[in-house]
Order: sequence, then C-alpha cells, then structure tokens
Amino acid sequence: MTHYDPEYGSTSEEIWARVASNPTLAVVNGNMIETGGFGDDDDFEGSSLGIKGVVASEPGEFEGVDITIRPPIGQGGVGRSVSRKVIGGLDQFADLYDFGSADIYMNPA
Repeated sequence: MTHYDPEYGSTSEEIWARVASNPTLAVVNGNMIETGGFGDDDDFEGSSLGIKGVVASEPGEFEGVDITIRPPIGQGGVGRSVSRKVIGGLDQFADLYDFGSADIYMNPA
C-alpha cells in the first residue's frame, strides 16, 4: 500500500482490515493512480478510471475519494451503481503477476 487515507489507517494491514469490515470502502490498484510519466493529461496506464491528485511518485497520505461505479458482474443488477470511498492505493507493480487483476478491490457485501 503506497497511498492511504490516515483516517482509516497508516499500514497495509489496517487499510485492508477496514475494507474487509466495511463494504463502503475500496482500494485501487496502481493503474488508477497518476504515474506522472509520459502521455497525455490522463496518465493512468490504460485504466478507464483514475484518481487525480494521487501521484505514484509521491507515496503517502491522501484524503479518501468518493466514487460511484457499477458493481462487478454477479454482484448487482444491470444498471445499478454503488458508491465507495477509496482509502488506499497499491504500488503500480503490486498486482503485476496476479492473474485476472482488478482495478478496484472492495468488500462485495
């Protein structure tokens, strides 16, 4: 966990525990964090959704970000949306070798 909202914790263990116990919270992978690299203004490594103002090269604290998304297939009806607060961001290489990686990690409850 390279980025975190200190209101919810300051270690990976604390952030993951909060997400596991609260279905309104989420963690995003490194592809959703600005890389500050080459490319256009929306430099999010190919992700269609990104968290602006949280930059990969500047790890540490950030204020949680509210998002509204469609739940994953099998976790909600068609056309339904859910609100989540992003409280953590992973290193851009954290799920590099995870087969079937996700952009958003959340409690499906």
